[in-house]
Amino acid sequence: MLRCHLARCNQPLRLQPAIGQLAANTDKCLRFVIDGNDDGNSATPALAYAYVKSSLNMHFLGISEHNHNESTNMSLTNWTGLKTQTAAANQDGIFVCMYGMEYGTISQGGHFLIYEYDSLIGWNPGAYQVYVAKGDFINLYPKIKYHPGAFATLAHPNASDFGGIFTGTYNSVWDDVVVGVAMRNGPSTSTNTTYSNPATSTDNARFTDLLKKGYHAGPTIDHDNHNTTFGRTTQGRTVVLATSLTKSNIADAYRNMRFYASDDYNLKITYTIANKQMGSITTQVGTPTISVSIVDDDAESTTSIALMTGVPGSGSTPTTLTSVSSSNTLTYTDNTLANLSTKYYYIIVTQADGNQAWTSPIWYTRNDASLPITLTRFVANTKNDNSVELAWTTASEYNNNRFEIERSADGNHFEIIGVLAGKMNSREITNYSFIDKNPFAGINYYRLNQIDKNGANTYSDLIATNIKSDLLKFNNHIFREGQVGFSIESPMAMDATIQFTDINGKEISNINTKLVVGLNTIDLYIPELPDGIYNAILQTSLSRVTYKMKK
Repeated sequence: MLRCHLARCNQPLRLQPAIGQLAANTDKCLRFVIDGNDDGNSATPALAYAYVKSSLNMHFLGISEHNHNESTNMSLTNWTGLKTQTAAANQDGIFVCMYGMEYGTISQGGHFLIYEYDSLIGWNPGAYQVYVAKGDFINLYPKIKYHPGAFATLAHPNASDFGGIFTGTYNSVWDDVVVGVAMRNGPSTSTNTTYSNPATSTDNARFTDLLKKGYHAGPTIDHDNHNTTFGRTTQGRTVVLATSLTKSNIADAYRNMRFYASDDYNLKITYTIANKQMGSITTQVGTPTISVSIVDDDAESTTSIALMTGVPGSGSTPTTLTSVSSSNTLTYTDNTLANLSTKYYYIIVTQADGNQAWTSPIWYTRNDASLPITLTRFVANTKNDNSVELAWTTASEYNNNRFEIERSADGNHFEIIGVLAGKMNSREITNYSFIDKNPFAGINYYRLNQIDKNGANTYSDLIATNIKSDLLKFNNHIFREGQVGFSIESPMAMDATIQFTDINGKEISNINTKLVVGLNTIDLYIPELPDGIYNAILQTSLSRVTYKMKK
């Protein structure tokens, strides 16, 4: 469990004479004013990241900037500086740094926090790359939905904010975009750095508004820092369930709502239904059995564990299904859930000192028809050669004809990359594996399409992994009579184009080839090549590399 904060540091920007850390490729530095360093101590994103890395029980920080230049001074230069300094500060495996934007104004719809979106959305001239008018949330949601991997959370929500998501009718596009809503905010202007000034108000009403309308979202913690206090004003944390401390895995945890909001920075909650973690949307045979386990590293006692439930889209506020007192565990079977019905369930934990925690829900549909498989595990592991090993386990199978393994670059459009036969009928644990030898550069999404003997199909949950794109090496050549030879090290098998030009860019030769994993030797046949300076340009799905040489 990674204790993290992915929300605002609220540091609008302006350029000032060079003081402190330089932004890349400029003779000036980014100075942060107004929110994130009202005390004047944290002048750049780099300094903010350096500060928070020493805060207790913090494993990552997301800095989201106001997207406009009204009372602030957002510009494309400042946006680029934020991205550059975030990339430089990020240390996968040690401390993860992420950047985002804070679209909107409080007076016109609220602050909408967007992550995994590489272009600046806005309306002020010179301060946007993607145009969305001020307060135009109706057109904002689709921009995020159709940007692969992007997601949003809602900051200090008011009932009328964000285009009417709390008061209007359910919208499936909006549901795909919004993964979280702030349960706690701030205290934004606090100067406390001893973890002893927690937020006192909650936005539980806005969280439950989403649930009762049918939205799928979890609770987050929003520090909203106005001073250099990152991670130290309060113990409040958003805790994510990620397989490793990497940017891609944390983003994946957010997209799939595997997180909870906690006032206590080392409270650990394990919450499952049918081996599904918080954030899951699942269909199972029979009634759900909820299991909860609490551990606090400081041995603080648990006053109560409350199991909350409701019907998505019903318009009714969730209620307490059951609770236990002075216990660190809860197990409960909801025998009231009828066949072909759906409920969501989430947990509220209260500790003896008054601290609370709220988990993301699990959405459970009961279907007593015999399910074709019971899938207990589905994981993706990137191997040293940048291939991806997919592994899954079934506890039982009924009329299971086959698995079709599907892959996507954006999480929406999938292609079949392999097929494995099922066991047809089995009551034993069965392990499967498949190697994707040609993954995309960047994030790869995978799912299983289980097909029974009658042709009916069921999709698994999505999983994702990230393929590094910086391992392509094109840096050796040799001139021979009538030809030029190149050595290329490739992290994966893929198509490639090599263009050979003179110093003025005039094309001399152009070939298409296929690279294999590891070392590749490619020859271009070019008779009567005079002495001079030449460029070889390697183009692949990973990147475009230019290599200059002299004959």
